[in-house]
Amino acid sequence: MCKDYGRKGKRSFPIVFFLILLAPLLSGSDGRIDILPDGQTTLNINTPGSYVLVGDVNMKADVTCININTPDVTLDLGGHTITSKGGGTSIAAGIYGVNRVTVHGGRINSFGGTGIILGEAARVYDLVVAFNGHTGVFVKDRSHVYRVQASNNGATGIYASNNCHVKDCIAEANNKQGKNAGIKAGDSCTILDNVCTDNVSATTFPDNWSCGISAGSHCLIRNNTCARNNATGTQLLAMGTDDRSNVAF
Repeated sequence: MCKDYGRKGKRSFPIVFFLILLAPLLSGSDGRIDILPDGQTTLNINTPGSYVLVGDVNMKADVTCININTPDVTLDLGGHTITSKGGGTSIAAGIYGVNRVTVHGGRINSFGGTGIILGEAARVYDLVVAFNGHTGVFVKDRSHVYRVQASNNGATGIYASNNCHVKDCIAEANNKQGKNAGIKAGDSCTILDNVCTDNVSATTFPDNWSCGISAGSHCLIRNNTCARNNATGTQLLAMGTDDRSNVAF
């Protein structure tokens, strides 16, 4: 009897109506889609939309936890933690090539590579990103990073490309070796009200150093506090940068 509903237009209405009522239950009452990686394989997001992590994740395999393959995605970590045994990357947006991705609201720990890698016009906020083997957060041009704590990552805490905004962040105890910083930015960036402390290279080679803030030209860098970083002057600022009202010691 059920197969007859597809043949008679009027009789198919009850089924269609029922599915419309059921849809919010399948994707969450607010339209968001619940996700929970299994800890063994990469979870791929292939459709634009709003997603929410519904539990903590402990990655046992050396792979990326969540790979975002489409622009216009918002991922709410829901206050949960994504942890690794020491390999892979937590969240990647097509390895730089996917734009307009937002990630917020959780904690990312102990991945062997970079904690979060996003493309252009990204938004990253209200996160703790710590103990990752390389950079804590990497975003490409025209992105916004705010209220992020990046701590004890193996390279730069927060790396923002050109025309980015970094505000109200904490970058502390990052960099094990190489030329890195608590916050590193490209040209024409705005870097405001951040705290960068104890970013110190673990090695003593002449080409290795760490600093509080390293920025390109034509940046606005104000009201930041940088302390106990091991590069000369705590901050390395290129010509043309406005760096008034900062505190460095």
